[in-house]
Amino acid sequence: MKEKANKSQAQIAKVMDISQSNYSKYELGVVEPNISAIIKLADYYGVSLDYLCERDASNKTKIYDDDKRILYSFIEQMDTKQIQKLTGYANALIDQNKNK
Repeated sequence: MKEKANKSQAQIAKVMDISQSNYSKYELGVVEPNISAIIKLADYYGVSLDYLCERDASNKTKIYDDDKRILYSFIEQMDTKQIQKLTGYANALIDQNKNK
């Protein structure tokens, strides 16, 4: 999820209120995060703990929902002009898909 959201280890570590080196250890499987860190991460991405721990059976829906959350997080950071450009680009993609 970190890569899809285009976030660095340091950025996610800050969200989890841990050091970047500890986060790196989580990714490498050297250390397991405590429950409060996992909850912060789930809240940040707007997903359930089951989803985060890959216990949810609806994998295709999870991936789609994950992509929507990531797009929404990008949109929240944009100004009005950027959102208008993105909307134009999205409409062009949709039109292109209709013409196939």
